[in-house]
Amino acid sequence: MANAIHQDIPITPSELDMLHGVFHSICRAKSIESQSEEGSSMAVKLLARFNGGARNEEALMAAMGDF
Repeated sequence: MANAIHQDIPITPSELDMLHGVFHSICRAKSIESQSEEGSSMAVKLLARFNGGARNEEALMAAMGDF
């Protein structure tokens, strides 16, 4: 239950900035419109990976490689 480890920890402003950057990097790389249904789905998966323990840009990019 990796999600339980981090799910109650608030996201700091610097983490939010990092998540924003990773999200937009993936959108550009995969030609996904950020406001699309696919973008929303990817954002949910990104946050799940973050809450699951991928807490930096490198770990998140690696964890999102399957998206």
